[in-house]
Amino acid sequence: MPMASDLCFYDDDRIVLLGSTLGEYSIELDRCNTPEKILGWMIHLGTKPWITKMHMELFARRAAEANGIAIDDSGWTDLICSRRGRRD
Repeated sequence: MPMASDLCFYDDDRIVLLGSTLGEYSIELDRCNTPEKILGWMIHLGTKPWITKMHMELFARRAAEANGIAIDDSGWTDLICSRRGRRD
């Protein structure tokens, strides 16, 4: 079984996701170089039967990193706790 980091990686001009029935699923970096394009790809990838939550998270992080886009996910814990009626 591959390590999580092996499921999605990028090189000079593309992001590669492993796990597809085709072997590799590649997305050119210039097709996911804005937050809006990354979101669009996540919606598209979510329709693939072989995509896992780990693929989705790694794709978002790798696409952002490769394109110099900062991701601030620090607020999610507060949001989830406030919706459950508690704050730690």
